[in-house]
Amino acid sequence: MVIIIVIIAVVIIFAILLFVRSMLGGQNKYLKQALRNEEMGDYNEALLTYDRLLSEGKATPEIRWRIANVAIKLGIFQRAEKELSIIESTNNLPKNVSLTAVKCLIADCYAKTGQAKKAFMELYELAQGNVTEPLVYLELGKIYGGQAKTQKAIQYIEKYLNYSKNDGEGFYFLAKAYLDVGLLPKAIENLEKALRLNCLDNGMVNYYLGILYFSEKKYNIALQNFTNVLKQKASNEVFANTHKLIGLCYKEKGLIDEAITSFEQSKMYSKKDDIKQIDKNALFNEGVLLYKKGKFANALEIFQKLLLFKFREAEVQKVIDAIKGKMKGINDDEHFEISDSVISENPANKILRNGLLYIKNRFDIDRIEQEVEKGISAKPSHSDPKKTDNTQKTTKYMSMDDINNMGTKEFKDLSRKLVESLGFEIKAEPKFQGDVDYIEGNAINFLLVPIANDKPKREILFTIRRFKTEIEELIISNFVDWLEQKDFTKGIFIGSNKFTKEALELAHRYVNIKFIDQTGLSKMLERIL
Repeated sequence: MVIIIVIIAVVIIFAILLFVRSMLGGQNKYLKQALRNEEMGDYNEALLTYDRLLSEGKATPEIRWRIANVAIKLGIFQRAEKELSIIESTNNLPKNVSLTAVKCLIADCYAKTGQAKKAFMELYELAQGNVTEPLVYLELGKIYGGQAKTQKAIQYIEKYLNYSKNDGEGFYFLAKAYLDVGLLPKAIENLEKALRLNCLDNGMVNYYLGILYFSEKKYNIALQNFTNVLKQKASNEVFANTHKLIGLCYKEKGLIDEAITSFEQSKMYSKKDDIKQIDKNALFNEGVLLYKKGKFANALEIFQKLLLFKFREAEVQKVIDAIKGKMKGINDDEHFEISDSVISENPANKILRNGLLYIKNRFDIDRIEQEVEKGISAKPSHSDPKKTDNTQKTTKYMSMDDINNMGTKEFKDLSRKLVESLGFEIKAEPKFQGDVDYIEGNAINFLLVPIANDKPKREILFTIRRFKTEIEELIISNFVDWLEQKDFTKGIFIGSNKFTKEALELAHRYVNIKFIDQTGLSKMLERIL
């Protein structure tokens, strides 16, 4: 009887274990699927899969954080704000995500839903603490730009770019700020940087560059930029203006047929029935070019239309009389000569000092600054008065918190130094699909070979990763998958926290991979500090 009871108990425990394993396996499966969808840019599918995990009770801070980021990319800002507010209110942060980063994203949601004042209050308070979260300074720069405080906008955006030197969007906003203060050379310099860094702007970087090069009479470079605009997904208004600007370039180069064609193409994208939307200067110039080509009937039609619009009536009437005289074969000398009557246009005048960053929703930003500063000064200080600069300088210890909170560049530089101290040479820095930690700057991967070794050098896949919570089984599983995908025989995995029990059990199965936790990492750092 006792044996039967024991057998039944074993069967039940085994069944429970299988059930738990299947549940965890299902969770991992859906999480990996959502990450893959996100990596491929299929954000709608990613959001659906994350929502499925939430509905099944898997509401971890990490999943809420990913939902917020995906929702922002989809323009669902209220959903993002909801998830971020839950994270902030519970103070249960995702691994490797600071409270500053959460607050910054909440402020971004405020800004994108027209709540600029609310966003500014959040961001300005963070900036007064000299936080190292770069987005704080970019978003503050945008708000200052929107409130016509352009010099301050430039200060904050430049501070952001000190942290994020490869962000095309940052250089694009900095260029627009320089346009707002009328500094054309600085604007060109930063637009060129944005272009090299593949800023996703629907062609506007090329559009502004084309205008600025046109104003410098560099018509070939301007044409190259305008042609690139037409390859993007821009609005009809931008396409109409771009074709007109291409026409102006051709006109300046003396290519009249090409200029006429471009002016005609411009009209195809304009709202033909809306008089306000018709560019009458361009229409006037097209009429002049048609006259030069001897197409008097077409030119006459355009000038009669301009007369109906009451555009420069006296001059247009003289032009009409001259064209009619020409069509009747009357001597040119007795009539108004229009061949040199082209209206000179400088499109740069429409974007220089024109408030490209300005927004309609204005508030008293100076007063809000003072209120936030008063609130900060009223808060009790938590600093340790006994702590001196001397003690900070003499310490050689680096905690895991220091590792987790340092900037991405500093973390990567430290990682390279660590690898060199171990006697390895870095051959490459591989990237892997779905490696979210790498994307967020919390991991770096190296392909290594030993420096001092006469034997054939076998490549080792090395990764070092930052974790504010325990390292989970899924992280280990992903690393093993990447190792096997690339057919590497050896691996080294270093993490800035301890492994969960499940992660350790999985790690012990792979004798070809060296797993090092926070204790081992601390000892290794002692060699290089």
